[in-house]
Amino acid sequence: MGSASVIFIMIEKLLKVLLVSVLMVGLTGCYGKTERSAAPPPAASMKKTIAVLPYGGHDAFWQQFHQGADEAAKNAGYRIQWESPPPVWNPKTQAEMLKNVLNLNPPGIVLGPLHRNKMQAALVDTVKQAIPVVIAASNEDTAYKITYVGSDNAAIGVDLAKQVGKRTPPKSKIMVVNIQAGMRAVDLRQHALLQTLSQSFPNLPIVQTQFPDDKKLNFEESNLQDKIKQSLRKSLKEESDVKAVVALDENSTKMAWQILEVIPANKRPLLFGVSVDPDLMKLCHQGKIAALAVQNAQKIGAESVQAIVGYKDGKRPPQQVLIPYKIISVGS
Repeated sequence: MGSASVIFIMIEKLLKVLLVSVLMVGLTGCYGKTERSAAPPPAASMKKTIAVLPYGGHDAFWQQFHQGADEAAKNAGYRIQWESPPPVWNPKTQAEMLKNVLNLNPPGIVLGPLHRNKMQAALVDTVKQAIPVVIAASNEDTAYKITYVGSDNAAIGVDLAKQVGKRTPPKSKIMVVNIQAGMRAVDLRQHALLQTLSQSFPNLPIVQTQFPDDKKLNFEESNLQDKIKQSLRKSLKEESDVKAVVALDENSTKMAWQILEVIPANKRPLLFGVSVDPDLMKLCHQGKIAALAVQNAQKIGAESVQAIVGYKDGKRPPQQVLIPYKIISVGS
């Protein structure tokens, strides 16, 4: 065989290899496109999907709430779409998210309002579209809800005041940790706490931390926590004879402990708080935290979803569904 024939055969083999390679790439591309186009459109899954818009997402309360809501939805043949807060969270953003969810026309919505009375305009469309809304964790004064599911927040304030009065020496100063006003659950707890302390324990003077006066309400968890710590640290330096610190939500309780734990135990003010965090509950049982109001966040999440499901089945829920909480302290 001549050299020319050998070269011709080699070129022919090379062309065959290249042709096969091109065909394989083409087929792979086609199958890839087929797989991607086979995915169902998001709207198709909303017929049995309950949208949940919480005002938090990373703390223990909302994690447990999420678990309860998810389990209740699965048991009823539904699923939930958890609309986590964006990095910077404010009432305007939450209202916009609610409107976006309405475009999906879900069978129901569970809403944890970030700020009281800021969702009225966005909630009007839920009635127009006949989409039931459950307000969860922090109540909202609105006619556009089928029920409220959560704790009796005023009762939490009263019970914490009783714990403070029982555990704090007479004439000792009580410091209340402030967060930015507007969260209805916290506002109710604080009003009831201060009223009960002033009426039942008038010999306990009360001071409050000064939360930075922001012109615009923006909720960003890490930023919020830093502000709480800064305001508490500053207030403790300025005030003498503080024997008890009262924090009224998950974030402020956690941040208060981080400030107080570095103080020697014999000089540390007693801490009274609100939390479902297992680590804080353990500290409470050990006597390092005086008392905690512990909500049943998982049940609040489950009952919120069940209220939607029941409503869809023709069962009108009561005006509010109050989920019991408990007060724990050392030895309990």
